[in-house]
Amino acid sequence: MNGCVDNAIDKWFSETEVAFKEIHTANPVDFLCSSVTAVAHNYCFAVLSLLNKGHKLPAMALLRVLAELAFRLIWCLYTDNPQKESREVRIKRWLKRGFLERKKYVQRMIESNMCSGEEVNGFKRELGELEQNIGQIPYEPIGNFYNSLSDLPEPYKRDLYPLLYNICNWGIHPDFLLLTRLVKQDAESNIVVSDTDEDPVVLKIYCLTMAFNIIAVVRLNYEWDYNTIKTEYLKIKKDFSKEQKA
Repeated sequence: MNGCVDNAIDKWFSETEVAFKEIHTANPVDFLCSSVTAVAHNYCFAVLSLLNKGHKLPAMALLRVLAELAFRLIWCLYTDNPQKESREVRIKRWLKRGFLERKKYVQRMIESNMCSGEEVNGFKRELGELEQNIGQIPYEPIGNFYNSLSDLPEPYKRDLYPLLYNICNWGIHPDFLLLTRLVKQDAESNIVVSDTDEDPVVLKIYCLTMAFNIIAVVRLNYEWDYNTIKTEYLKIKKDFSKEQKA
């Protein structure tokens, strides 16, 4: 099952990346789809590499990032949204959020005592550019991540979000509750700190699900073959379910 998941994910991304070689436009949708495909492939490779080496908690951190990227992509490409916004408008709303977040960071750096005079001047120049870019986008920035999922069909927020996002929170925000669960004692009562008890194969299935959702919406956007990867995805999940019951 391990190798099957790894190979399927790599094949889906690699084949989709080859298809993008025939796309030669500067359209924001093309830029979004091609870049998310490449970035998600990189994240999936890192997740699988970590899991293959037994590093489950760091893999969960990357899975959380991957989940957010998947949902943002779906949000941008979902045209049957309540606001009836185009994909281009939604991409610009996401871009504006990025500009605003970067502006906050730049302002903090200017106000801090950690930068040299030359560095401060560089941040001031960047701040001016950011303000200009923000002013050129007439749309409101994308809102709260969780609330924005209400714009998508119900199963995304009700079913997929808890599966792909919440379960991996500990990887990004380890708290004391998590730390207490990682501490155990051996036969001599020595304290031993371990990794999370999550099944690495289950985490790979989560990675597979995120990869499938990203590749699926990208392929559907271009009307590329989608049924093949859907069949492969459902077969792997079915085989995994049989193994779990055995």
